[in-house]
Amino acid sequence: MIIGSKLYRTKTCANSLSWAREHLDTAPDGSVFIADTLTKAYGRQGRTWQVYPGQLLITLLLKPPLLHECSLDDIPVRLNQLNMALSVGIAKALESYGVHIKWPNDFVVQDKKAGGLLAHVVWQNNWPAGVIFGFGINVNTHFDKDDALYTTATSLAMATGHDLDMRALYRNLLNNLDTLYALWKDKKFDDIYRQWKARQAYLGKRLTIHQKNGCLVSGLMSQVMPNGDMMLLVEDKVTQIIPFCVVSDVKLEDNLSG
Repeated sequence: MIIGSKLYRTKTCANSLSWAREHLDTAPDGSVFIADTLTKAYGRQGRTWQVYPGQLLITLLLKPPLLHECSLDDIPVRLNQLNMALSVGIAKALESYGVHIKWPNDFVVQDKKAGGLLAHVVWQNNWPAGVIFGFGINVNTHFDKDDALYTTATSLAMATGHDLDMRALYRNLLNNLDTLYALWKDKKFDDIYRQWKARQAYLGKRLTIHQKNGCLVSGLMSQVMPNGDMMLLVEDKVTQIIPFCVVSDVKLEDNLSG
């Protein structure tokens, strides 16, 4: 087992991504970093991740040799495929609770967000020295009706009607992540893609894509591609390719207030 082979744990940490990066040279591939309390947690685009009781927050440090075996031109695709593999690992561990992948990097239950994944590549001498993945899952979190996130967020406990065993869920997550990481290292990219595509929540639905440059584009999510990009069918049957690196948010057209 690679993922979880070494555990770093602390009571309080400002930012777990920075903490993992501090151990880049000494921590083995697959190291896990867990803080009982995070004072600064971030999501995609530097947005603040609100820390609630009952969340499971995990940071992984991966140092895959495969990235040193491929060409510089292939690295972006391999990184996308690694992101896809870990997304599948998380979704498989949570599928019994109705969790699906919301393209590109969130996890939803009945169209409400239950978690998210963040990837950070550490470059040294123009080459990736490691990849740090941070993810948070709302496990036993309970959102009150007066909470601003009540209409858009949920938890596994709210979906099932009872609290879960966090330790058992943690072990299941690491086991599934390790299995998918092994598939990626074995270059089983087609297998990863099929599993990733099968767990997409919004395939065949109309979406509005919020891009980092401020532009909005709406259409039908007709397909996801093996490199992680989305095919969006817009007006006049024109297909637009949307790389997830340009996306800041994705919303269902029938739930734009969410």
